[in-house]
Amino acid sequence: MTTEPKLIDRRSGKTYPKVVMEVRFTPDQLERLSQLAAHAGTDTERLVKDAALRLLDEEEHFRAAVREGIAAADRGEFVTHEEVWANVEKILRS
Repeated sequence: MTTEPKLIDRRSGKTYPKVVMEVRFTPDQLERLSQLAAHAGTDTERLVKDAALRLLDEEEHFRAAVREGIAAADRGEFVTHEEVWANVEKILRS
């Protein structure tokens, strides 16, 4: 990674160094990314950056949900195996 000129965060007004990360793809992967980007009306750099940011958001959400679930279980707030299957069977019958 290399550092380039600073970027300004539009929401906070803070400045950050622009960091460049190199990611290596096979020619086939790059072609697939290029096709997907063209279909989406963007370029491959924006496509990959957006995908990475979505991954960060989803991972953060998942980890928060896991922490919430563990906390609920610690408080005794959970359903039994039998209750889960009863609900599944009820859904399948409807």
